[in-house]
Amino acid sequence: MKARGRTNFLAVLQTQRDLFESADALVESEQGVASELVTLYKALGGGCEVEAGVGEPPTPGRAGKRVIDVAGTR
Repeated sequence: MKARGRTNFLAVLQTQRDLFESADALVESEQGVASELVTLYKALGGGCEVEAGVGEPPTPGRAGKRVIDVAGTR
């Protein structure tokens, strides 16, 4: 007679552990991808533009384009 839908509990626990390990590996991988995207964005010149305005917060720029106006003239 077959045990329909029955298995020993150790197999269930092992499967759950495998699932949690896989989920953890996925989260670590996604964190690594996000970190590398930030590094790439910075390497391509991404960041903020500094314009001639005293006390104004910097505005987001485009990758590869930076505007720095130190003397207040363009």
